[in-house]
Amino acid sequence: MPLFCVSICLAVEGRPTVGVVYDPTRGELFTARAGEGAELDGRPIHKPRPARLEECLVMIALAQRGWRDRERAILRAVRARRDLGSAALSLAYVADGRFDLLVQTRGLSIWDVAAAGLIAAEAGATVSDVRGGPWLDLATPPRGVQVVAAPPALHSELLRLLAA
Repeated sequence: MPLFCVSICLAVEGRPTVGVVYDPTRGELFTARAGEGAELDGRPIHKPRPARLEECLVMIALAQRGWRDRERAILRAVRARRDLGSAALSLAYVADGRFDLLVQTRGLSIWDVAAAGLIAAEAGATVSDVRGGPWLDLATPPRGVQVVAAPPALHSELLRLLAA
């Protein structure tokens, strides 16, 4: 089954404010407004989150150079790995609990993550860059966006594995 989506974000003063991700193959619509939570097909997203990395399903896509040891450390720590090929859809899946973690260091474009990052954050995930800083500032867009998304209780542990 092909996996792709339509991803649209409204930014105000450089900050994602409204995010929409539509998956036409499944007919699913993920939405979020800053400060108002996230929804899937008009219903609030409230999913239980794993308490330990060993329980997590991770979507991981690391750059080729300099990340292999970190990738191995993460994969040893988690239950399983998946890669959809769509960062926006993967982040939306973190929002609704299909994936528990996302680590993406391949230098995404802002349109890959702006809407879905907001959706994941509004659904309760902690979303950051690979150093734990802000995941996106559209007022000063970077050349390549790197994103980490995880349940709040596991985010710092995941960042430690990335820093090792």
